[in-house]
Amino acid sequence: MLDELREEVGFGVGVSSGPRCEAHNASVLGHRESEHLVGDEHGDCDGVDIPCDSSARRFRILEAAYKLGFTRIGVGSSFIHLGVSEEHPQHVMWVY
Repeated sequence: MLDELREEVGFGVGVSSGPRCEAHNASVLGHRESEHLVGDEHGDCDGVDIPCDSSARRFRILEAAYKLGFTRIGVGSSFIHLGVSEEHPQHVMWVY
């Protein structure tokens, strides 16, 4: 989905936070049920943070995220969290 997001927005998107083990999640004060937590033996997780501090880029990322099916979005002043966990509430957005 991140490759599709990059194609849709037309610029590179970095990942400032991806999969985390429980110890790292705790050290960065992540939520105990964070989408960043590794979910299976393959190292998959359901959420990433993308650095973004431009309002124009933020708008384009959010527009593309909706279109591509990201169902959980958090917006911070310097990043956007994109998630797809089906175990968490769906079609939600929050601010940090």
